[in-house]
Amino acid sequence: MFCLTKRSVMRFFQITHPNYHVEVQASRTLPKLALAALIFATAPAHADDRVTLELTGIKDASCGVSMSSATVDLGRVDLAGRATVSFTIACNTPFAYGLVSQYGALTHDGANAEAKVRYRVTTTLQTTDGAPISDSCESAALKNETHSCAFSTSGDAIAAGEPAHVNIVWDGAKDTLPAGIYKDELIFTLYPRT
Repeated sequence: MFCLTKRSVMRFFQITHPNYHVEVQASRTLPKLALAALIFATAPAHADDRVTLELTGIKDASCGVSMSSATVDLGRVDLAGRATVSFTIACNTPFAYGLVSQYGALTHDGANAEAKVRYRVTTTLQTTDGAPISDSCESAALKNETHSCAFSTSGDAIAAGEPAHVNIVWDGAKDTLPAGIYKDELIFTLYPRT
């Protein structure tokens, strides 16, 4: 944009433009039409103006767990045994996890609620940087009301559809267990690390 301003009684004109600065002293012998021609003749033939646009966006932190079945049949719990539960985890940010047991043991589902089979849990969670997280706890330490088991975090790693496993091992009963169904409920929680 040009700006033409009269600066003094001497008919001194100043032309300003972002790319240059011109001053013209007008006289009676310099017609106004010639002055206008001089102004526009000094403009660049191809003046480019540029604007830089910075684009930003956001993706919320999220974690998810996917597994085919939530029910695990351990078979006979009066004999020593083991079972592995496999599932997939995904976190687009560094994460932490927790595991809680409802009863702290496999507990008789009936009148003999004091009949229990303790077990051990080992968790293994793979991360995208190749370093797995692994922790072990006794079932009694996982009980919701008296939880005392600490679990690792992923550090700076994330998980993009990585495998995870919960391994359950029990020694069987040292004495005769009442007949019936023994059960516990494990709740696995995966969440963004704060």
